[in-house]
Amino acid sequence: MKKITIILVILMSISLSSITLFDAFLLELSQTPIGDNVIDPNKPVDENPNDEDPVEEPEPIVYELISNETMYQDQDMTITIEKIRKFESDVYVAHVQVRNMAVVHAMFAKDTFGKNISEATSKMAKRAGAILAINGDFHGYRFRGLIIRNGRLYLDTPRSAPDNTVMLMNLDGTMSSIIEGSIPGEEVLASGVYQSFSFGPVLVNDGEITSLESNFARRKNPRTAIGMIEPYHYVIVVADGRTAQSPGLSMQELAQTFVDLGASFAYNLDGGGSSALWFQNKIINKPTFDGTKFGERAVSDALGFVPVQP
Repeated sequence: MKKITIILVILMSISLSSITLFDAFLLELSQTPIGDNVIDPNKPVDENPNDEDPVEEPEPIVYELISNETMYQDQDMTITIEKIRKFESDVYVAHVQVRNMAVVHAMFAKDTFGKNISEATSKMAKRAGAILAINGDFHGYRFRGLIIRNGRLYLDTPRSAPDNTVMLMNLDGTMSSIIEGSIPGEEVLASGVYQSFSFGPVLVNDGEITSLESNFARRKNPRTAIGMIEPYHYVIVVADGRTAQSPGLSMQELAQTFVDLGASFAYNLDGGGSSALWFQNKIINKPTFDGTKFGERAVSDALGFVPVQP
């Protein structure tokens, strides 16, 4: 009987010891952090808890200032220019990539909008500080059309068909066209148009050459035109003409030149003796009225690309 009592005491002691050890284990387990529910005070707070790799703000691109006879670049625009032979004529091609629409700057002769006010493209460009400039639509000669320049509406007097398509340069970097008078000028301005030019015709639309069948379109002449590769990427074509070396381009040839350059849209501006291309402080094409006398014609307006002042 005594042996049985001793055995029972030993068993109870072992049992009590086991319970104590098990309870201690459970207590320790209950105090152990599980997953990310416990914040480590020494660990930085993750501001993107659902992202494995936090997205960092990209560093701003710094564009090197480049200025030479074939290229200009600053923080707001890049211009490259070349002279090529196309359809047996001398053709100047300028690519202008814009990063700030403020560089797209229209100019008036003698800084004045009005009828029969004229000045050489080079004088307007030099006064404005333009890196590149071309003649515009010579609106002061006929004083009709939809004229929006640098975000201001100056004239809304529609021309008659068929020469009544106006080219629009929009604040979103795109180019387009509408029929003059189809939308009130104030509404056109409110839609985000920054510049408009009334000459024509539209040469390329949606990457396709438009119908160019008139006698005017078939004749070879000096040309000035502007188009768009994609938003904020413009392409300018100026062709010398009326000489044996360079007879000029027909409208069809001008349009084909833009298509070959990859333009989705292109529009013809005033040409002939008015055609002028200014780059890096000089006229680089050969303006002529009749092929014998060379020099600029005074015009109403110009379109330039002017560095933004710091």
